Amino acid sequence: MVKRATFLLATAVSLVASRLCKNGLRYCASTLLEIGNYQQQIHRELDTWSPCTATTDNYLYYCDEGDIHLVGNCQWGCDDSGVDESDSCSPNFKEVVDCNLWYGNVANEWEKKGLRGI
Repeated sequence: MVKRATFLLATAVSLVASRLCKNGLRYCASTLLEIGNYQQQIHRELDTWSPCTATTDNYLYYCDEGDIHLVGNCQWGCDDSGVDESDSCSPNFKEVVDCNLWYGNVANEWEKKGLRGI
């Protein structure tokens, strides 16, 4: 009985510790990993767009109802702007370049999702 109670308490604490991104804000990958379990979504977005890199760092994501969408590459680094503020690239961001020529045009996909210009 004590083991079951301990397990339930540990589960509840882990659920409280992780939180969702805030709708409409932009996040650096590192910030997403700090606030919740976004590793799988980050990898899914990178796999979907097939950017020309093996690293997950220095990418900017847009939060949409707890889901994230890849917005761009922060080639000079990504800045955490603090709680309830959108993160940003330093000094500027570059749209993701799709290395998989068979996949299609990233900009058009953003347009369809309503994410262009975020």
